[in-house]
Amino acid sequence: MICPYCGSQLRDGSRFCTNCGGDVSAAPVPAPEPVSSPEPVPSPEPVQAPQPAPRRRGRAALVAVIVVSLVVIAVAGALIALHLTGNRDVPTLTFGSREAVSVSRVTRIVPSSAEGSPLQRYVVRVREAFGPDGSRLDVSALPRLDVEGETGFTMADLGELDEGTYEVTVTPDDGAPQYIPPISVVDGDPGDAAGDGSGGASGPVELPEEIVVVPPEDTDGSEGDLSAPVRLGRYGAYLAKVRELREAHGELTVVSLSGSDVSWLAGLCFARLVDFGDGAERLVVAYAKPEAMSGLPQDLDVYTVEVWGYDEGSDQAVLEWSGGTSYSNGGYAYLCFWHPGDGSGVNLAREIPDTYITVVGILENGTLGVEHEIEQNYYQPDGSIGLTSKVDGQIVESDAFSQFIAGLGSEDYEMFNFMSSAGASSTGSVDDAVSLTQETVERLEQVAGDIVDAAGQAGGTQASDDADQGESEQAQPVDPATFTYSGEEVTATESVPAYNNGDGSPSGTLQRTWGYLRFSASGEGSAVDEVNALLKADYDGELAASQVWTLVGGKVECLRQRSSLDYLSGPVAGYRIYRDVTQWGAHGGTEIEGYVVDLATGAQMEPWDALGVDRAQLDATAAEVLRGYVLSRPDALYAESALDGNIAEHIAQDNYMLTRDGITVYLGDYDFFSYASGTHEVLVWPTGDKAAGTDVTGDYAFPYDE
Repeated sequence: MICPYCGSQLRDGSRFCTNCGGDVSAAPVPAPEPVSSPEPVPSPEPVQAPQPAPRRRGRAALVAVIVVSLVVIAVAGALIALHLTGNRDVPTLTFGSREAVSVSRVTRIVPSSAEGSPLQRYVVRVREAFGPDGSRLDVSALPRLDVEGETGFTMADLGELDEGTYEVTVTPDDGAPQYIPPISVVDGDPGDAAGDGSGGASGPVELPEEIVVVPPEDTDGSEGDLSAPVRLGRYGAYLAKVRELREAHGELTVVSLSGSDVSWLAGLCFARLVDFGDGAERLVVAYAKPEAMSGLPQDLDVYTVEVWGYDEGSDQAVLEWSGGTSYSNGGYAYLCFWHPGDGSGVNLAREIPDTYITVVGILENGTLGVEHEIEQNYYQPDGSIGLTSKVDGQIVESDAFSQFIAGLGSEDYEMFNFMSSAGASSTGSVDDAVSLTQETVERLEQVAGDIVDAAGQAGGTQASDDADQGESEQAQPVDPATFTYSGEEVTATESVPAYNNGDGSPSGTLQRTWGYLRFSASGEGSAVDEVNALLKADYDGELAASQVWTLVGGKVECLRQRSSLDYLSGPVAGYRIYRDVTQWGAHGGTEIEGYVVDLATGAQMEPWDALGVDRAQLDATAAEVLRGYVLSRPDALYAESALDGNIAEHIAQDNYMLTRDGITVYLGDYDFFSYASGTHEVLVWPTGDKAAGTDVTGDYAFPYDE
């Protein structure tokens, strides 16, 4: 059909013209052409809508044409005014708003500038979508729309769409991607009463012919612009987190020692998007401690596993669970996902052989958390051997236990290995974890890379002008590297279990001094808060594990953990974490780990990089210094002929520490000397008055607790 007002081609049965907005259903039928008369033509009666003008002759015809033209102009002007003022016939929405709007597939969506003028060139992309039941819809095959002109676009332009809510961005030719309000696509035509309500309405609403989307106003009352994204969105927040973790812990790396058939992962070594069963994908990541770059991980806490969800209110990724990897009986780390047979979702299982299983999934309240804690002990209190299984603290018989964990999906699982060995095929390969991580990061970059890049260029998720200084005199950001930094150890007396009875039973508790570092900075914008959070989390995790420690399982107990700040130059801090550990045998032991961090950015560093030293040159110098130091002592465990190989192996394990005296090498119990000789710390790259080869153990030792 043809619009009687503007002549546009319309779909048969349309009620409104999508070009001029006229109500075509109410348009009058043109009257027959009147016979020309010499009598003066009276002024026309007021009309409700413009009508096709009959042919007239002479001055009377001219008057009629002018009158009708004025009416047409008035109506067009009214339509333009309605379009720009956002009345109920043409709803005006705001970029970044989270209030969903119900539309038909042919409702026109018109992105506009702050001045109300329709954008002329932009790209439309669907980022994610959910069905009416909350299930995710696959939008990977939907095209991007390159739109030109001021008439906007419709969801039908994207192809055949299911009913559901679509997250859509518009990227102007000269701007950043902008989320328009969630688009709820429902079956129906413009003018139909359908949908679940929008704009604060309750119940079904009339599907609009057109909606206009404009930038939000700044808090100071001035109109906004499109220079920066107003939201990151789910996948933008996840990508920002992946980039942050990769910066802090390093790129995904496959490490293997020369001449060894064992490989393992370091850096940000795992990333996967997982729907645990509630329709919302979460980001599962794992990363390694720095020592994984140089030596085979031996401890259960080398790898950290985290599950990040998306908080729409803050538009950020939020940590929902943190733990560790699973381990095989041979000490190989892996990540395991269980798939329940009822299709209820996915469970993340952390398995420690003959000790415990932690099952993480969707809880009854709809949040993610620990669903079940399962204990398995082969050693009985009387010293006999026999398997005992507990689920959430309750003993469960063998058959019932097998059925229980099978119902959680233990028989239908996916395993991603963080270590592999050519000589131990049961451990699998690290290749699956590597390829999945690469695919996940690539997907996030494809879906949200442009959003995160634009947000980063703008200095955050939203750009704002300094109203007091004006555009040309905006405040320049202060470089966090120029701040003044400090750090101190926070200590507390904690109770830990004692097992010093001859029969291996608990003998009460010990009081020990525990401590962790806390940094501060002279200005805002540094990474000290993030660093402090990680240090406190490590402290809390170690203390919690010690307070529930038992003699069963073969692990060591940490009796105390202390921390010290050994080096601070500008934002670069070198520190160590010290632990007294025991298995309640004849001897206890010590563990010392050294770290270097840039407090301005939160990035982990290496001691040699902090001082600008070439690693190969450092290794060669350290080997020479250590050789002389060991040979100078009568209690050395190795003959000179075997010494060089042992020194090279020790150096390769990155036992370097950054201190105020320079770079040292830590020698632990039984490293080159007998247990009675204790630990040693040797200065190998001095930066002050002390000579290379000096034993600085006493300068960095911790006070002893009785």
